[in-house]
Parts: sequence; structure tokens; C-alpha cells
Amino acid sequence: MKKIYIITIIVLLILIVIQQIAYRNDIKEEASLQQLYLKEIFIEYKGKVKSKDIQKAMNRLSSNNYKMFKYNEYNPEEVKQIYEKYKKNGFQDVQSVFSYMKSLKSVSNKNNCEILYIEIVPNTMQRTDEYTQFQLKLTFQSLQSFNVLLKLSNNKNEIKIKL
Repeated sequence: MKKIYIITIIVLLILIVIQQIAYRNDIKEEASLQQLYLKEIFIEYKGKVKSKDIQKAMNRLSSNNYKMFKYNEYNPEEVKQIYEKYKKNGFQDVQSVFSYMKSLKSVSNKNNCEILYIEIVPNTMQRTDEYTQFQLKLTFQSLQSFNVLLKLSNNKNEIKIKL
């Protein structure tokens, strides 16, 4: 009888270890999918902005989304306050903050507003002397999405997000 308990415990421990290894591999695969848009951008973009800077900006944007639910997007003073607070995240102007908040609140709530993954909308790259612009599709944990414009400066390390 004791042998059966010992064998059962060993089998369960082996299953737990296998599950942990499989979960770790899933996380690595998901992280590589989330970075795929960066590879696509840098196939076309040859400016001063680095991949890690874009990644940081998008991570800051995603991690601060829940804070935007505290504000009323129809109050101009609050929108200006948010712009001043989050312009380091790359928002181009106050109108972009307003549009982003409005879109964010229409596709998610405070509990599922982090960006799940980012895709580049095909055939939307535009290049000028000053910047290169890509249209990104942001998909949130709510599985709803909307598009933003990502402007990367060609001459200096500057990222702008516009709706």
C-alpha cells in the first residue's frame, strides 16, 4: 500500500515538472511574438531610434493604461494634465491623448487594458526626410484592438505616438 502512495506522488511530481517546463516555453514563445513587430520595423527603418527605446515606450504605454481610467477624457484640463504626465511615453499632442483615452475606454476596462500584442498594419509605412511612420495595431487583453501611428525620427532619438 505504501508503494502505491510513493509511486503516485512521484508521478504527480513528474507531471508538475513537465508542466512547469512547458509553461516556461510558452512564455518564451509569447515574448518572441510580442517582439516580432520590432523586427519588422527595423527591416525598413534606418534612423537613430533604437529597438530597445521603442520597446520601452510601448511597455510604458501599456503599463500606464489602467491609470488613464481615473481621468475623464471629456474634461480638457484633465486631458492636458495627462498629456504633461505621459508625453514622455511619446504622445505627439493633446488630441492624441484624448483619442487614445477614448479608444482605450471603448475597447477595454481597467482590468484588461494592457497591450497583449502589437502588429504592423501591412503597407502603411511612410517615409519623409524627418521621420518614418508606421501604423500599429494594438490588441489588448480584452482581445479588442485599435490602430495608432508610430512616428520615428530619422535624425534624432525621438518617438511619437499619434491617433
